Amino acid sequence: MMDIVGFLVAGAVVTILAALLAWRASTVVTVHDYETALVYRNGVLSGTAAAGRHRLFGERTRLDVHDTRPTMMTVGGQEITTSDHIPIRLSLVGQVHPVDVVKAYHDTRDSHGDLYLALQLAVRDDVSRRPVDEVLLARDAIATAVVAAVQPRAAAMGLELNDLAVRDIMLPADLKRAMAGVVQAQKETQRALEKARGEQAVLRNLANTGRLFEGNPGLLQARLIQALETGGNTLVFGGDGLTTGKVKPGKG
Repeated sequence: MMDIVGFLVAGAVVTILAALLAWRASTVVTVHDYETALVYRNGVLSGTAAAGRHRLFGERTRLDVHDTRPTMMTVGGQEITTSDHIPIRLSLVGQVHPVDVVKAYHDTRDSHGDLYLALQLAVRDDVSRRPVDEVLLARDAIATAVVAAVQPRAAAMGLELNDLAVRDIMLPADLKRAMAGVVQAQKETQRALEKARGEQAVLRNLANTGRLFEGNPGLLQARLIQALETGGNTLVFGGDGLTTGKVKPGKG
């Protein structure tokens, strides 16, 4: 009887020691609330783990933790030739949000890299069909066309693309100088046009005034008197009541 009890006690002690050793050998993985973990058991995906502390025993279970917060993706300036054979450099910026962790990080080896390449190809295809003048004025239209082309591919990889925009359009130096010259010429033409309009307005006013004086000779004399008095002159009238044209400078 004592042998049986001793055997059971020894077995319990061994079990406890094994459990303690396994506990000490275990690892704890913390998944934050902005993360999702892929759970692999014996190398096979078995599901996902939500936020919290997860204790792993042995090497059979592994948690791959992925940040699921939206991130900004920039497609750097790449050289594209427009439909009128002008080489330009254009860059994009947008927000990428992983909405399906399994598709984004298990089914696809490099989802963000694949999306980057898809954006490059889509913007190249769209811009190459537009003349440079249209490209400069159609930033929103280009971004909309690129999103429409890329969004299905992004969804298949578990990603969501938002707020895509054309950030920079860089032109060749000689084209910049030419466009600056065009703008300057337009401004000079506009300035000359405004000057001509002003001169025409003055001439119209003079013509209207001349017609007014023709029909009212007395008004012309009154206007002459007003002008001479403004200059500090002394007027001398003849006996007929009309100005004789003799003008003496005023003394004070």
